[in-house]
Amino acid sequence: MSPVRTLIVLAAITAASQSLLRAQTACDTAITQTDMNICAKNRADSFERRLGRLILEVTRTVDSSRARALSRVQVLWVRYRDAHCRWDSGAVEGGSMQPMWIADCRAALTEARIAELKHSLCEGGGDCAASRRYDLAPADSAP
Repeated sequence: MSPVRTLIVLAAITAASQSLLRAQTACDTAITQTDMNICAKNRADSFERRLGRLILEVTRTVDSSRARALSRVQVLWVRYRDAHCRWDSGAVEGGSMQPMWIADCRAALTEARIAELKHSLCEGGGDCAASRRYDLAPADSAP
């Protein structure tokens, strides 16, 4: 292989390695249970913020009666989600991974709630540009 070709190959390998390293986050390499618990909580909190933005947007697009009804339903839904996740985490109750289990459950149910509600932004339901704003980015979908 010529020296120029070798340099080009090495440069390509270096660039690819650097982009992979940049793509990783601290959560991708978390080893301790404490770090995994923190990452899971941060992910669940991020999903909850996304749901909050969606609900705010939906309430701005519906009449005041439906907005109040959604607010009441959402309070009940949060109670259900939190109670379900506490129950579900009983499999690991008292263990160091229980906080991660609860956070992962919260994230999964919150993402499902986003999937349910985001189509309310589209005339007649379905899929539209407004609903796609609430789709997960590929990096967000990893556990």
